[in-house]
Amino acid sequence: MPLLRPTVAYTLQPSRRLSSLGGILFAQNASLVRCPLNEIPAAEKAELRRQWTTERKAHQVELKTWAGEHENHARERDQWKHEQDVHQSERENWGKVRRDGERRREVERKEFERERERWKQQQEADGLSWRKRQEARRLEEQTMRDAFEAEQVVWRRRQEEEAKHRLEVIRGGQGVYWTELHGDIRCHSYGTRTYTAYLRDLPSDLNWLEVCGSMPPVTIHGRELSKPFKFERTGDAEVIGVWYVDFDEPNCRPYWDKIYDRGCTPGGPRFQVSQSVSTVGYAASIR
Repeated sequence: MPLLRPTVAYTLQPSRRLSSLGGILFAQNASLVRCPLNEIPAAEKAELRRQWTTERKAHQVELKTWAGEHENHARERDQWKHEQDVHQSERENWGKVRRDGERRREVERKEFERERERWKQQQEADGLSWRKRQEARRLEEQTMRDAFEAEQVVWRRRQEEEAKHRLEVIRGGQGVYWTELHGDIRCHSYGTRTYTAYLRDLPSDLNWLEVCGSMPPVTIHGRELSKPFKFERTGDAEVIGVWYVDFDEPNCRPYWDKIYDRGCTPGGPRFQVSQSVSTVGYAASIR
């Protein structure tokens, strides 16, 4: 193994290191100073050079990777800055919207308070008007009730007077009576016959219409009829009651009897039939 020349280590000031290093490199290139690398074998140098080249390429790849990461970081930082600006803008807008909303709610609250005060005043005015209307209605109803009660008193007094008068008529006409009912030979209408009777022993001081209306009912065909259908007074002061009876009057319900064949008429192709009307009472009235 060749002996290496002893090297002297110099302690130089920082300001003189660069110039000394340059001088040493110059001296080594000029073969004035022995270079330690000259003593390294060529294969080892080639291996070192290859490693250095590999490391340099790896370093370049790392530089490119770092540059890409730096660029991505710069973009992310710009994106974050943009998002921060957008967030700040949205925050400012939200603050403005909130302040506008608070002002609007304050205006609406004041308007609501004014409206409620107006409604309260209106309610008080309406309540006073309603109470006045209720009082007027109560007075009107009381007036109507008093008038109705007064009319009731007058009506009851009139009813009592009419009842008293009817009682007097009945007492005065106790001797009055209807004569025997007489049915007309002719029918008044289909199924109806007229019955009449005379009112006897009528006092001269009584009203004949009131007496007729207060007479007891009469019985016709087993049924009671309260009062006549009408009253009539003849020229000789006779009072007649008239009843129209529309039940149990078969003679006033005529019908066609059996059809009889009379044969053909002489001298022509005509056919003769005949039919008679039954129920003599009605037939007599339609002659």
